[in-house]
Amino acid sequence: MDQGVLLRFNVPLDPEAAVRPESYALSSWGYERTYKYGSPQLKADGTPGVDSLVPSSAYLSKDRRSVFVAVAGMKPVMQMQVDWTLATAGGIKVKDSAWFTPYELTKFDPQAEGFGDIVVNLTSPAPNKPVDNEIISAAEGMQIAQRLGCVGCHSITDRNVVTPGPSWLGLFGQEHRLVNGGVATVDEDYIRESILNPSAKIPVGYNDGEFSMPSYSGVVTDSQIESLILFIKSLDR
Repeated sequence: MDQGVLLRFNVPLDPEAAVRPESYALSSWGYERTYKYGSPQLKADGTPGVDSLVPSSAYLSKDRRSVFVAVAGMKPVMQMQVDWTLATAGGIKVKDSAWFTPYELTKFDPQAEGFGDIVVNLTSPAPNKPVDNEIISAAEGMQIAQRLGCVGCHSITDRNVVTPGPSWLGLFGQEHRLVNGGVATVDEDYIRESILNPSAKIPVGYNDGEFSMPSYSGVVTDSQIESLILFIKSLDR
């Protein structure tokens, strides 16, 4: 909406977590339309990556089933993501994400949406300082791979299935012949480079298809890359 994002749930929420702006993370990005299939995620200024949107406040509806996450400077954009870490009134943890295209911003009416007579605080908070306390694990890497859609192009169950990218099953430690000559061993550095600069070392057989992997530079953090590496390594077992 014009002042933020309205989330609706089918159960009452715990009010303590629901009204904390820190319970939500939002980001937006665009794509470049070209004759190629893939496009990197691009910030509003055209550089690779995503723009982080910092919530200024959060409000819980009277029935405790809706949350309005206030964000200063909302604008239409190709893609937006919102993540939340909440709890139900019964204490069950609720952690999930949603993706959508806000091509038109509806005017937020607190009364009509069940929030009563509130005045939305749109004072932009100070940008969050970078943190490096993200969970680093193979399990987290699997969630990241599913969230980013990696498993749609890289099989994790079959080495022989035809996919746009190499299967991840048993991938770690393999040697790949490269289209520009030479051989590369799939190690931590190779995977990291393939995530940040996919065109640097393209394996033979994956350069002629219509699919092209975009760069995730500026999209994933160092910790998330480490988790992805651990997940890929775990698929060898």
